[in-house]
Amino acid sequence: MPVASPIITLLRVMGSEQPVMGKIYDRMFLIGESIKASDAPWKDAAEKIHADRWEYLCSPFHAAGYALDPEFLDTDGDSDQFMQEGLITCCRVHELARRALEFGSPQGAPSHHQRQRRTDVQERTAEAMAEFAKYRARDGIFTKQFVLSNIVTMAPASWWATYGKHLPTIASVAQRVLSQPVSASAAERNWSIYGQIKSPDRNRLRHKVADKLAYCHEVLHLADKLQKASYSQKATSW
Repeated sequence: MPVASPIITLLRVMGSEQPVMGKIYDRMFLIGESIKASDAPWKDAAEKIHADRWEYLCSPFHAAGYALDPEFLDTDGDSDQFMQEGLITCCRVHELARRALEFGSPQGAPSHHQRQRRTDVQERTAEAMAEFAKYRARDGIFTKQFVLSNIVTMAPASWWATYGKHLPTIASVAQRVLSQPVSASAAERNWSIYGQIKSPDRNRLRHKVADKLAYCHEVLHLADKLQKASYSQKATSW
């Protein structure tokens, strides 16, 4: 049971709509530690399964999420090379995506423009990492107790949007990373709704019309939740 409990907890939260990208890295580590501490006869097999699954699952997003989740603000000493490389990768990808949306695809552009663009991306990545160092050092508003207290009551992306104004570059990366879904549960629910809309009886319904009907269904469902006085965004406290 000591081994199964953290696994079941993680699976249940991953299947929900809660923003838990920043929790996966830490929880998988704790699961590994609980397996190592076990004296069960299947301990060696469980360790191999856990290592293989984590090697398959782990991505720079998980590492960057752990680095940027304010819940782990006091765990800088536990950072490793993979976490740092994951954060740098996400900063670069975020800047490349931002520039692609803002200026269009660089394909076909003059070579000197492409070189300038690469230089700008490197400079913005360096700026983001410099701001990350200030965040870890609790610079500015991060020294206030009420800001730190809200870590356990606010969703991580919302916390960065509220208190990360003085670090705009890394705050933008943090909001993008920490708001990413960690499973396909939402997509599976959407496919179920799509299957109800475009059924064998409506097999002549065009894809664009079906897409719009599925979109309207989800928007109306969300609007109904937002109109309830008791509604509040769920934040996971570990």
